[in-house]
Amino acid sequence: AVVSTQSKQWYQRRVHGDSHIKPQTERMFRTILGVFVVCFAVAIQVHALVCHKCEGNQAGGCGVPGGQKMNETCNAGVKYCEVKFVNNKAVKKGCSNVTAIPAGYKAVAGDPEKSCKTSKGNVEKHCLCSENRCNENDKPFKGGATSFQTAGLGMLVLAAVHFFVC
Repeated sequence: AVVSTQSKQWYQRRVHGDSHIKPQTERMFRTILGVFVVCFAVAIQVHALVCHKCEGNQAGGCGVPGGQKMNETCNAGVKYCEVKFVNNKAVKKGCSNVTAIPAGYKAVAGDPEKSCKTSKGNVEKHCLCSENRCNENDKPFKGGATSFQTAGLGMLVLAAVHFFVC
């Protein structure tokens, strides 16, 4: 059987890994993919925090039906959601203006992203947490993957795409 020269060349490129794409085009695609990976990684880390929002314990307030259904998207740079309790009842939930966990706050067992402090003879409790909608109560937050897990998963997916494409 007679095999054409083009068929042999095509077969050799496919078997030996020679790219049929021009080096300039391949370099351009790699650059675009690299920029996309960096932008995606930054976007994951910069997303705005979303917190439960309510205030008071009257109708529509915290702990009352309908009171904690509201959410608020925090301003850029806000790191924590907060929840305040008086006599074990939530009286305030929302975005916090705290930039770092203050001294005296203790990590909640089972949730490294949430810290609480009790005061006034255990009458008042204030908790800060750093995940979306984590301020429902003073218990460990079980709302899904942490932001670091999400970022890691995103980077893993991008690495897999890069591996198969390039």
